[in-house]
Amino acid sequence: MVTQPLRAVFDAARLLSSDEQAELVDLLLTSNAPDVNWDAAWAEEAEARLAEYTRGDVQGEGADDAIAAGRSRLVAMHK
Repeated sequence: MVTQPLRAVFDAARLLSSDEQAELVDLLLTSNAPDVNWDAAWAEEAEARLAEYTRGDVQGEGADDAIAAGRSRLVAMHK
């Protein structure tokens, strides 16, 4: 059940620009999150994935194939 204060915050948030709404969402999502440097964590993950690809441990997939596979999964999820 949505409380009165929560409804008031929601109504006020709807008046924000889309950029401000996105910033508010980010603030809410990170307000209780551990202090993590997400940019550094993602950079580390991206470098590890590139290293796997460069070594030949994984194969790349063309963008068209990846998008088609993703769409197929989404369709299957919503059946």
